[in-house]
Amino acid sequence: STVLSDHGLQIYSLQIEDKLSGHPKLSSKELDQYLHGLVDDQIQFLRRTGDSGGGSYTVNFGHLADVLCQSTIESIVRERFGNKCLRVFRLLLLKKTLEQKQVAELAMVPSKEAKELLYSLLAENYVTLQEIPKAGDYAPARTFYLFSVNLPQVARLLLERCYQALGNLMQRRATEMKKNKRLLEKFQEYESQQQLGNSQHAEADELLTPAEKDTIQVVKRVISKIERGELQMDHTIFTLSNYIDSHTSPLV
Repeated sequence: STVLSDHGLQIYSLQIEDKLSGHPKLSSKELDQYLHGLVDDQIQFLRRTGDSGGGSYTVNFGHLADVLCQSTIESIVRERFGNKCLRVFRLLLLKKTLEQKQVAELAMVPSKEAKELLYSLLAENYVTLQEIPKAGDYAPARTFYLFSVNLPQVARLLLERCYQALGNLMQRRATEMKKNKRLLEKFQEYESQQQLGNSQHAEADELLTPAEKDTIQVVKRVISKIERGELQMDHTIFTLSNYIDSHTSPLV
């Protein structure tokens, strides 16, 4: 049976082999290769937690939440600021803290452009800036300015913005449906009569004028686009929430 360990739900290689018995047969050697591949992959889908039972494994949920969250935030940075800002953002994630000069050198961009990219990210709280003075007077010439990314902080910021955006989308969809309520009701009746058979087609065609049919197609496209936006927001909210929960200490 599976075991709840400190790493999560633990399962043994022999159990996996047994569960796969109804499928095209995998040899123990092949299964072991697949499991090792999932452990050694850059994303680290699995973690090996022991050697008994042919080897015990857990799904690396915490790490996967981190990977998904970082990928989601990077996509938002690219869409919002462009590829050069994304390069800077990834560089800060990798190096932890950097000065503007170091960012320019490592990102291979001119110093002036590095400053513009950093302060664009800073203005919207995607990066943080820490001032470390060499002396007590905080004179600019004698102060280190270190940029970094606080990923949990960025995730919380974006989660709040996503909730606001989702609320706006839901309100806009409700407005579109209310504004076109009568037309949508006529279209619903039109579709219902069409489904009754050929004898009802002529009567159904009289329900909507050609102009109304054109309008309803436009309205449907608008509502469909809004609904797709809502689904995307739901997905982003789920990803960010999982990451934040995994980095929040439970109350004792």
